[in-house]
Amino acid sequence: MNNIFNFSIVTSFLGLWITTHVPESFELMLGFILIFSFGMIHGSNDLLIVNKILKNIKHYSKFALLTAYLFIVSIAILIFYWAPSLAMVLFIIFSAYHFGEQHWDHRFSTSKTLLKSSFYFSYGMLILFMLFNFNDAGVKLIVFEITGYEIANLYVNTVLAILGGFIGIVLFTEFLTKRLSIQIILKELFTLAR
Repeated sequence: MNNIFNFSIVTSFLGLWITTHVPESFELMLGFILIFSFGMIHGSNDLLIVNKILKNIKHYSKFALLTAYLFIVSIAILIFYWAPSLAMVLFIIFSAYHFGEQHWDHRFSTSKTLLKSSFYFSYGMLILFMLFNFNDAGVKLIVFEITGYEIANLYVNTVLAILGGFIGIVLFTEFLTKRLSIQIILKELFTLAR
């Protein structure tokens, strides 16, 4: 599972990098290819996460799980069609939480739920804002094309400093309370850097 996780991180960043370096006419086709390959694999991983969450519930079927997942995806598509600004904000919020949860869930098993959720969200936002930092102009253009709103400043450095500080405090606290060792913290942080 760790190899799959590392592969998904590398291919996600590679996919983002490639889309910024291909002609605009080819970008749409490449996007569909990536969605129908990595996106479907990622979606099936989401089903595994939901299945893990529901394993203690005795009365649910795989069909009900798949139906609920497809219903949620359909609702997201409708929101994107009718309220693209709301859809984009929700996408960023859920993506941030999801990134953090994917990377740290197996390490924060004994921590308080609110702290875990805050950490997952902050860590995921840190990842997103690092990506935003690498392509500031592209992010502003995408936001404008989807929402019609022009963003003058993303305040990337300020947001990165705040999120980095919060994440550092949480990890230091987890270390002091002996819920996480320094080896685990460094391993997880360097896994991201690879």
